[in-house]
Amino acid sequence: MSTDRDDPVDRRVYRYDVELKELSSGTSRRVPLQVLRAIHIPTRKGEVEKPPRDILRLQDADFLVEADSFEELRSRLRDHYPDERYERRLHVWRDLEAEERRAKALNELAAIVADAALKKLLEEGEGGKQDLSR
Repeated sequence: MSTDRDDPVDRRVYRYDVELKELSSGTSRRVPLQVLRAIHIPTRKGEVEKPPRDILRLQDADFLVEADSFEELRSRLRDHYPDERYERRLHVWRDLEAEERRAKALNELAAIVADAALKKLLEEGEGGKQDLSR
């Protein structure tokens, strides 16, 4: 879930879902698993910023699970979907399309920032020039 680097350019994008197979009927469904990052924004002067927290969230019909780790998620799912009646499987795959969209968005953002910085430098350069021909 967490990476050694928090570099948004090099970060890979993964998709997760949990397959819930009902053993009596053999029917199965896949429920998307979301990974959310909760950040603390200090609101008072002198308040210390708390480190970010990753939260695993799975919503199946009216059952919502939020867990801080895969172990906690597994335990909560096992309680709600017992081994005697369900088989649970975690599926993970790399989302190359999302990585391409992210890279394109970051490149466009970098171009916008570079363009604005260049315009500002040119404006400052124009204002600082003196006419030496007199």
